[in-house]
Amino acid sequence: ALQSLVAKQGGNISLLEGQLQQQSTNISSLQAAVNAINQTTVWKVNGSSTYVTSGNVGVGTATPQMTLDVNGEVRLSSSGTACTAAAEGSLRYNAASGIQLCQNATWSPVYTAPTGSWCGFNYVNRGTVGPVLAGALILCEGFDPYLACPTGYTRVMWLVAADHDDTSSDYVYWCIKK
Repeated sequence: ALQSLVAKQGGNISLLEGQLQQQSTNISSLQAAVNAINQTTVWKVNGSSTYVTSGNVGVGTATPQMTLDVNGEVRLSSSGTACTAAAEGSLRYNAASGIQLCQNATWSPVYTAPTGSWCGFNYVNRGTVGPVLAGALILCEGFDPYLACPTGYTRVMWLVAADHDDTSSDYVYWCIKK
């Protein structure tokens, strides 16, 4: 069978012309099939990137209603990418300032509390750290207002109830946006 596929010509072994033409036709047919599949599939591959050029993509849903429709939580982190024109409109999570948006070459918090708004709350009795009432502690961007406030906030203390020797006075601490 091998002899029917090859011929010896001037010391070289080569495919016979008829067989070569048949193999070429098979390769062309295979390439045409691959091209047809690439034209009909939604997902495209380019190197290490996989993408969709049209339609909607669903994660956790079979009926996406938007370009990207996620049914569930989305976890963001930061890769350390600089905020450049290529990253414009990107979101990331930063532990110090929460969710940030890349806009005008700057990573900025998606939400910034307006001036005068309060953040955090701690009800303290007799100067001991911690809430007297269950659920009385609300952190302000990770800070306990009894101890400190984040940058850009002023710490405020309010005397709720006082006794004559300040042994059982109640205080409320919170942070006010500057």
